Amino acid sequence: MLEKCFLMKYQWVNKNVDLSSLRKGIERYFKARKFRVRSSQLEGAFEVFALKRVNHIIRKVKVRLYGTPNNFTIEFLAGKQINSIQKANMSLELFGGGIFILKAYEALEFYQKLERDFWKYMEILVAELVNSGA
Repeated sequence: MLEKCFLMKYQWVNKNVDLSSLRKGIERYFKARKFRVRSSQLEGAFEVFALKRVNHIIRKVKVRLYGTPNNFTIEFLAGKQINSIQKANMSLELFGGGIFILKAYEALEFYQKLERDFWKYMEILVAELVNSGA
């Protein structure tokens, strides 16, 4: 099961976008970044799961796309090893736990960069797909 690091979502209105084409574009985004990708269609939604091994650690992302061509939402959920940053205290550092904090910061940096790039890509992709809906 994918743990939630953070959930970011955006909604687009009056764009008339073919959601199947948008899902394919989301898959292309992750494949271009060397993620393994699996997608599924649920009732009224598409889900794209992406996995990538980075420094022997699996990074996980789930993107959910739902709505209609003229009113749809995209959710970006990322795997979580980041809580350890918030819960870490000085005793960890004193007793050799600094490596865990470092790994948590690396994960945080990875997901923040990925998310920033993802939303930039979504803006471009949606603009390209305007009026492609049924």
